Parts: sequence; structure tokens; C-alpha cells
Amino acid sequence: MKKGLFYYFKPDLIVDSLKDINVLDLINRGIKFIAVDLDNTLVPYLEEEIPKETYEWVEKVKSLGLEVYIFSNASLARVAKIGCMLGLSGKGKVFKPIIRNLRQELQKRGLTPTQGVLIGDQVFTDVLIGKIEGVFTILVKPSSRKDFLFTKINRFLEKLLRRYLHA
Repeated sequence: MKKGLFYYFKPDLIVDSLKDINVLDLINRGIKFIAVDLDNTLVPYLEEEIPKETYEWVEKVKSLGLEVYIFSNASLARVAKIGCMLGLSGKGKVFKPIIRNLRQELQKRGLTPTQGVLIGDQVFTDVLIGKIEGVFTILVKPSSRKDFLFTKINRFLEKLLRRYLHA
């Protein structure tokens, strides 16, 4: 089945925040591995303090037997620091959407793309790489208005894309 261009920019699910994700639905879909973006998904951009809601969500997901893995363009040090605080492993500097190493993380665990999900706050990085890799994609609203300059440009382009898709 041939997929149109816009398939790669349309998330499978859109939610306001991590707490709005029905984890049992993910388990029923066969999901075993959750790759999650760091900035403006797990924590507000460049913040060091982790919201209580994030701690609770991570603990709930882990208690249900799913692996949560940070998959971010943030620095290796930032991913390691936040990961340590949350008890998660992860990878930084993944250069989404250029380098497609999400599938490698799944393969290391003996999983197929249909057993993975990518959660993030950006269409042109998180949703795009998730769709390319063949995992279920969830788009969350950014947890902060602060963004990296390039991300601000992406958000403007995302608004244009949404208008076009809804026209």
C-alpha cells in the first residue's frame, strides 16, 4: 500500500500531555517499548526540575511492564542527567529526523516497529521519524512556550501544515 506524503506528518494520536495517554490501550496494541522525547515532552525546554506529573507517568508506565526510553536531540549530558533522575536510559543527539536509529533500539530488544511508540511534541521531528520507522506516534502539546530557535521555525511550519490538512 502506497502512503502519501502527508502520512508522514500525521500522528496516530494527539493528546494534551503524557497523563492523557491511555497506557492500557498501548499495551492492548502490543506496545512494549516507549521512546519519548525529552524537551517539552518529558520536561519543559531546558528545565532541570522534573514535573510531578512526569514522575507519576513514568512510574505508572514502568509498573505496567513497559520500557520507557529517552530519544532526544538534546545533549548527551542532559539526557543522562534527566534519565538518571527518572530512572530511565536513553540516547541524546539523535538528530531527529535525519538519523533513524529508533529501529536499532527496537532490534536490540528483539522487538518489531509495531511494538514501539514514539511520543514527542513536534511533527517535523518526532512524528516524522516515528512514521519513517514504522512505530505508533503520539503528539503531545509542548509543556513550555520556550523553544530552541530551530524549533520555533518548525512550529510555524507545523501551523501551516495543520491549516492545509484541515482545509
